[in-house]
Amino acid sequence: MIEVNLNILHLELRKISRLFVDLILIYLNLIISKPCFSLPGDSIEKSIKHINRNQLGEGLIFKPFYINSVLAHYEAIIQFQGNNVKIIVGEKVSADMQKNYSEAVFIENSSIGQSLSKKGYNLRRDQAVNELISRIWGEAISQDFINSRFIDRYYENGRHRTTYQGKKFGYIAYYADYGDRFFRFDIYSLKDWETFRIPGEFEERVKY
Repeated sequence: MIEVNLNILHLELRKISRLFVDLILIYLNLIISKPCFSLPGDSIEKSIKHINRNQLGEGLIFKPFYINSVLAHYEAIIQFQGNNVKIIVGEKVSADMQKNYSEAVFIENSSIGQSLSKKGYNLRRDQAVNELISRIWGEAISQDFINSRFIDRYYENGRHRTTYQGKKFGYIAYYADYGDRFFRFDIYSLKDWETFRIPGEFEERVKY
């Protein structure tokens, strides 16, 4: 009788062990497959690690970029729809580069974002832009931008600037249609976005 009970106990323990292992595997799978996104306001190192876990950022090496021997930001180049896209981390930071104030993508001489200068254009519905955001920062960031609120549009000497406020972050998009045309998209923490979204001295608000 004791032997039978021990056999039953052994079988039950094996079932519990298998269930535990299955749960661990499911949990690990969720962690590995879950898209990660970087967060302006994090440390530079943490932000770069987040980007490295996403589709377009996997394995990227970010190099320091200096202006007049002063560290300005870290950057890496990727390919997207036949375009060279520069990913920038740590823009507009303090001298010690401990805090990541913003992250951005920068594209020269491309059709991406060029409609920002056109009346009635809605960047939040631009499929290429949203795909780029999702593949660098993750679907949560992309959806926050898609559902964000349009705030203002400005113009200055061929440069168009549009600002948006999401629930998680603030966004500023630029398009310059002079010289080497470029499109730039910046992500800020909402606190820092409030500082950088205000119009510049020579910018004019566009009422469309």
